[in-house]
Amino acid sequence: MNRAELAERWLAEITRTVYVPMSRTEIGEFLLELVHELVEELRAPDGETSRAGEVGQALVGGQFTRAESLLCSMRVLGSGLPELDELAGRPELTQRVILALGAVSAGYAEAMRQRTFEQQEDVKQALLRAKDNAERAMRGSEARLREVFTSSVVGIAITELDGTFVNFNQALCGILGQDPADLGGRGLMDFVHPDTAGEVARAYDALFAGRQERFRVLARLHKGEEETGFAYLAVSLLRDEQGSPTSCVTMVEDVTELKMVQDRLHHQALHDRLTGLANRQFFLTRLESVLGRIEPSTGMSLYHLDIDGFGMINSGLGHEVGDQVLQLVAAKLKMVVDKEKALVARFGGDEFAILIEHTASTPDVATMAARINEELGEPVYLTERGVAVSASIGVVQQQAGRIKPVELLRSAAGTLRRVKASGRRQWGLHDPDADRRDRDWFALAATMPGAWENGELRLLYQPVRQLADDRLAGVEVLLHWVHPDRGEIGHDECVRLAEETGLTILIGQWMLRTACEQVRLWQQEFQAPVPPIGLRLGKSQAADPDLVGDVRKVLDGYGLLPDQLWLGVPAAALLAGFGEVEDNVETLAGMEIPVLLDEFCCGTDELTLLDELAVSSVRLSARLVQRLGHPCPPTLLTEAVRNLVPLVHQLEAAVLMDGITTAEHAHRCRNLGADLAQGAYFGRPGPPAEMSALLARSFS
Repeated sequence: MNRAELAERWLAEITRTVYVPMSRTEIGEFLLELVHELVEELRAPDGETSRAGEVGQALVGGQFTRAESLLCSMRVLGSGLPELDELAGRPELTQRVILALGAVSAGYAEAMRQRTFEQQEDVKQALLRAKDNAERAMRGSEARLREVFTSSVVGIAITELDGTFVNFNQALCGILGQDPADLGGRGLMDFVHPDTAGEVARAYDALFAGRQERFRVLARLHKGEEETGFAYLAVSLLRDEQGSPTSCVTMVEDVTELKMVQDRLHHQALHDRLTGLANRQFFLTRLESVLGRIEPSTGMSLYHLDIDGFGMINSGLGHEVGDQVLQLVAAKLKMVVDKEKALVARFGGDEFAILIEHTASTPDVATMAARINEELGEPVYLTERGVAVSASIGVVQQQAGRIKPVELLRSAAGTLRRVKASGRRQWGLHDPDADRRDRDWFALAATMPGAWENGELRLLYQPVRQLADDRLAGVEVLLHWVHPDRGEIGHDECVRLAEETGLTILIGQWMLRTACEQVRLWQQEFQAPVPPIGLRLGKSQAADPDLVGDVRKVLDGYGLLPDQLWLGVPAAALLAGFGEVEDNVETLAGMEIPVLLDEFCCGTDELTLLDELAVSSVRLSARLVQRLGHPCPPTLLTEAVRNLVPLVHQLEAAVLMDGITTAEHAHRCRNLGADLAQGAYFGRPGPPAEMSALLARSFS
């Protein structure tokens, strides 16, 4: 939806609520301009709401002054602004829309108050002129006064100094829910609710003491027998010719509906709509308050929870059931901490948080975590079968000291992330050292896109040798990062970082193009076929639906044959059935592109993969090969590999061992039956020039 469509929807709704002296076209242009103001505010990065407040004032200036006009505007803008195409994907859009609408409402209220205040001043001046000219034009002044009384939508009352009603209009009777006869002998303070009676009484005292000529105050009023409402009271003194106060004139502006709208918007800004729990903003505010007052002897605990496997509930039973489960989780969490000084919040999705201020009876973390999962694990019958959930919980405890709330939440989120990695229904306490390592890792991952753009990533080439005769069997392309602070970062760590940032496919495509281009350059240089070049595919790239098309396009583009390229596919990705990795392997093998099964751990499931898929070779786990390089490797491990290699050969696959560091290590791997090897002993990864020199020696 675009701005003009939103303005048209607003036009259709608001013109039903009030008549204004403008044509439909003029109203449409007026509302479109207001939409422009709101959208530009939401697009601004600083979060200021001055424009939104001016939109509310403009509505009043355009004479859209009915309460229904504001309510329909809130409804149309609240649903329409998040649907605008140009705002799609904006961070915290819903929160900003709510705050902007709150500012529109506040600006509307302020403009209405100003309008009423100006009207009140006009009324006051009319009353004073009527009193001063009473003897000369009594009938005229009474007519003007009566017109003001009868036509004004604002309640008007003239009272004695003790507050007793002398005169009042019908609008006041309507606001107070009283018949005119019921107001005789009574005063305005009789209708002020005790919640605000003290503030109103103090304002009257200041008025009578001469500290101010008038006052304006928001009061809660009794309306009828049981109903209450809100109104602004604007009170001024009337004086005689000697300047002595004789009576008071009070203007009563009913703002009950406007107050309800403002309260509702305020609640929505601080609470989750689905569960009614506090939202992240409210939670942060409370956390900041608690951190400012906790004592070292008591402290507090922050629990960050994630519902295990919630996606299965949404996918299997539907989002409606998923919403019901979230509501039940919210209720159960509140029940668990019912006797504690605690706040429960929903951060979004299936993430919840609990803030507990410690008391003498607060249970320890282990007990609290057990209670949470015990309560959540009780089945609830939402469908034909019972539904129960569990939670992974990260806990941060804080005694005292200076720490920002966002830092505490960040620590809790990091703890939860580590807990989830260890399985479901687990909990863990914050580990500062682990948190520091994680933050360093994620900071490194976050800078990888910039490093790639700035040329800090480069490709190195490592030889792969035949163990039987030390002949050059191939070349593998490896990713290398020369980091300005951390130094050199190797291929495996680079791939893990790329997976974290979503760069695996893009970097993998670049590696594929560069590697094939390098093969063509070597062929042109030596005027002869060169050994095949290989790439280790990351998990995401191996499962990429476009992988086969990318490979075919690159091979055709550089004029290479399929057997001049081999690709390593992670065994773990195949075993997990990740994405389209198995289909890709079968298609690549059908294209006669050699496929290597990477990180082969000698399991029976992996042997089954060899039997089912046309895999040309396997690369044993780096950890396994490293242990075989020890001076005295475990006998059981050695025999396991010795027995495994013939099985792999029976399935017509070669065995590659990576990480060979010494001649003894190479000799041991050769005796175990390995076919191919690479590692520092056979040549470290180097730039293209070094590999060119190696190729030249092999050709000679």
